[in-house]
Amino acid sequence: MDINLLNDIGLNMIPGLGPRRYNKLIKHFHHSENILKASYGELLKCPGVGPQLAKEIISYELHYNAEEEYKRAHLAGIHIINRSHLQYPESLKAIYDAPIILYIRGNCKILNQYNKNIAIVGTRRPSNYGLDIARSIASDASCAAWNIVSGLALGIDSAAHSSAVNLHRPTIAVLGGGIGKIYPKDNVKLARDICEHGALISEYPILFPPDKRTFPMRNRIIAALSRAVLVVEADLNSGSLITADQALEYGRSVFAVPGRVDYPQSRGCHKLLKQGATLTESFKDIYEEFNLELGINRKSLQKDPLDKPDKAEVDLQLDKNEQSIMGILKPGEVHVDKICELSEMAMGKLLATLLNLETRKLIRLLPGKKYELINRRQHE
Repeated sequence: MDINLLNDIGLNMIPGLGPRRYNKLIKHFHHSENILKASYGELLKCPGVGPQLAKEIISYELHYNAEEEYKRAHLAGIHIINRSHLQYPESLKAIYDAPIILYIRGNCKILNQYNKNIAIVGTRRPSNYGLDIARSIASDASCAAWNIVSGLALGIDSAAHSSAVNLHRPTIAVLGGGIGKIYPKDNVKLARDICEHGALISEYPILFPPDKRTFPMRNRIIAALSRAVLVVEADLNSGSLITADQALEYGRSVFAVPGRVDYPQSRGCHKLLKQGATLTESFKDIYEEFNLELGINRKSLQKDPLDKPDKAEVDLQLDKNEQSIMGILKPGEVHVDKICELSEMAMGKLLATLLNLETRKLIRLLPGKKYELINRRQHE
């Protein structure tokens, strides 16, 4: 058993300690073991440590049992890691108040897939419009091999998680309490389903109950784990705006969905849009924001439209699946279900490929879920 991990588990269980004070204690004592061995007087010499916290540290073994916590986690299939662990996410380690401990149930590997993680957050009381948008964008993102990150709350969070789960794709739920205290209880089954391909994570001890303080705290983890944050619906007091603010602080991209001007749940998104967030109507808006990094060459899309590309040149730019779809669309517009049948591709893979071709201005989506080539003559 890793003694350093046990020490960090113990420190993480102490009320009032938290990541920032932990940082000061480590800077002062250099190692977690030294913190737990320090005398009352030595602890008071550390900046940020008052009499109450010093007493808690001195007597922590009377109230908390790190070894028992570790065994409880092992029996429940929960991984516990600290900052020195190889699987601790680099994007999370980079923030100044990184969690002391992470409890993880499910797929640990996806936490480090920062470039594929997108947070989708919003109100607990969404409109049908908000739910439809959240589900649509989460589904398209999942089909394009992005991992959905959210907070397992009712409303927009649940819609985003469920969309990924229904497609058997990974999603990460960051909890506002311990993994043994899923909140809300209505989402216990959803939490269980998330673990099949994704992960539940928390910085709190397994049986720690969530409260009003812990939910804003978990928002920084959502922002830090994600390459981008999308706010679907949020009022001006929504915790989703906290997530967006922290995303900006961490250098992440922020996206927002516009709504009705007379609807309270639109005001938070409209505020973000006024502050410079990217207006988002579909996942295509997010995909295009990153297309240079996703291997799409903008310069190749800016050629003179009168220049007819060589057929071999077009073929070289397309993979086998893309060439198949372009061939299917040569006769004219085709419904997505027919494309799926003719290409013999799984629907999730097909939608991702279609989105890629659409973004590259090679095909267009028509009403009724039909697609056609752009500039058909170039491909004849």
